[in-house]
Amino acid sequence: MFYIESEKIMNLTIMYDTDDHGETYVQVYNTGELVSQVHVSMIGKDAIYPSITNFISQQRTLFLQQSEGFPSRIFIEEAIQVDIDCEKANGH
Repeated sequence: MFYIESEKIMNLTIMYDTDDHGETYVQVYNTGELVSQVHVSMIGKDAIYPSITNFISQQRTLFLQQSEGFPSRIFIEEAIQVDIDCEKANGH
């Protein structure tokens, strides 16, 4: 008899969300669980995170530390990817 161990995969998902008051946040989900949320005003010049790329880089580092030894996937919502591409085009 063969025993196949089920593969544990951790998924990091990064997306925008808007609350009932019209405030926009960047949210990070790890395998479906909300693990981080920052208001968009915290990202940008003179903010806590200088760019969306910087924020995602920090989240990715935390995620990879947590998922050490497990296959992992990172999904970035299209709208955020567009902002990353704009930052890269502008040299950030």
